[in-house]
Amino acid sequence: MRRIGCVILLAIAVTVFWSVKPAKADLGITPVRIVFEKRGRSATVQLVNLTNRTNTYRMGWIFLKAKPGGGYETLPSDDKNPYSVSKMVVFTPRQVTIEPRGQQTIRLSLRRPADLPVGEYRAHMSLVRLARETPIETDPNQKSISLSLDVNVGFSIP
Repeated sequence: MRRIGCVILLAIAVTVFWSVKPAKADLGITPVRIVFEKRGRSATVQLVNLTNRTNTYRMGWIFLKAKPGGGYETLPSDDKNPYSVSKMVVFTPRQVTIEPRGQQTIRLSLRRPADLPVGEYRAHMSLVRLARETPIETDPNQKSISLSLDVNVGFSIP
């Protein structure tokens, strides 16, 4: 009786794992976290397009706070704070188009104010892949309705 149960369980496990497809990221990001030490004033982030299509990415800042139970809570923009990361860290370029299997370097520069209080300042750099703009081809003789959905996929690094 135990053998039959083990065989059935093994058959189910093999079936489930056989049908699972591996996740594929379309953007390689190195490093996955940026930390400016006491004397550090610059950093770089490498982006690698892992697809066979040309992709455009737009960079910006998002402010997130870790929740005690896990996950993040989005905070409003910190534009009025003179010590906001978005005011102290400048990066270039802000938008890039990367060819298939190509790469791009993003340069970051820290400009600390003279009166910066001691503390930890956090933000997440967001990288959003812009939806591909493809013209919609319409057939005047078509009798059915079709739907096209374009998604802006985003990544972020602390």
